[in-house]
Amino acid sequence: MNYFTSVREELGKNYNIRKEAIKDFTVREFGADDSIAYDIVLSVDYSGSMEAILSAIFEGTEIFVSMKFPQDKIALGTFNRTLDVKVPLMKDTADILRLYRMKRNDGFGLFSGVFDAVYGSIDILKDSPKDNPKVVVILSDGDDNYSRKNLDSVIRRANLLNVHVFCVAFGYSKDESLKLLSQYTGGKYYKAHTKEQLVAIFKDIYMSLRYFYRISYKPPTYWGYHHAFAAINVPGRSDSLIADGFYDTTGWLSLSDTVVRPIVFDFDSARIKEESYVILDELVDLMMTWPGLKFDIQGHTDNVGTKEYNQDLSDRRAKAVYDALIDRGVDERRLRYRGFGFSKPVATNETPEGRSKNRRTEFIIIAK
Repeated sequence: MNYFTSVREELGKNYNIRKEAIKDFTVREFGADDSIAYDIVLSVDYSGSMEAILSAIFEGTEIFVSMKFPQDKIALGTFNRTLDVKVPLMKDTADILRLYRMKRNDGFGLFSGVFDAVYGSIDILKDSPKDNPKVVVILSDGDDNYSRKNLDSVIRRANLLNVHVFCVAFGYSKDESLKLLSQYTGGKYYKAHTKEQLVAIFKDIYMSLRYFYRISYKPPTYWGYHHAFAAINVPGRSDSLIADGFYDTTGWLSLSDTVVRPIVFDFDSARIKEESYVILDELVDLMMTWPGLKFDIQGHTDNVGTKEYNQDLSDRRAKAVYDALIDRGVDERRLRYRGFGFSKPVATNETPEGRSKNRRTEFIIIAK
């Protein structure tokens, strides 16, 4: 039966949001009959602030392990200043629970190195088979007072190893980093205030990994925030259900990262062509989404023409992009611009393709 009746996307989060209908899509149901092997690490904050919910942690962990499919591997860890791997990646449910019960009361401390623990939990999965879905589940209040790693390094490590991080924040938690960690690694963020909610979340995580619908389609071209919606008609209901989710094709951007966007100009001119207006809109939306983001706009040319002429042209083109972003509402204090002529090629100037790559506009992140 055709339950899924439509899919659409909204492109952009804050500026000039546009809607796009998805004409062609497919849906596949995944469930108990699918033999996908998951490799999962569950790591729990054992700092002093979490002691009040120990009984829920113990109960939730045992439920989580007991739900595993025979082909899945699970590792269990706890952390305060450092990560303590109480159970390595194992398949046998009884052995996992036996080891966990022997060690679960060890390792409490006053400090919490959340980022270090997530990084270490991700690395447990570095040797997992390439095709196995890899998941790290972190339970913490998000209060990090010890880590040497930072959010940037953790997200980059997770994406390099294709690990999805699910974050469960408990109580009066510091949520922002946990939300970003989940969002930019393809995981999911949960918030719990009670022991009952925590146990229910552990159940939901495992169920969501094992029972789900995958909607496949070619997304609209947009560099930035995509908000996807699917309409579902279920027999016996008078209304439609709407499922939604989001993803960000900019990826995770860090200080000093270089972003190259295809800003196109008229020939031998600093006038931005209309086809690049959508690119400018994407940049504006990004800057409105991240209020602390600042860019150094850098213009570059190929080597056709004199050094002086290309220097002037690159200056004018960088200034044109600067002006266009300000005209769209970006505070001028968040931007600066300069041209480099043909002094910094990224490809050979001996071929048309190379010269095309050298004619570019770069955006260097100078604050975030």
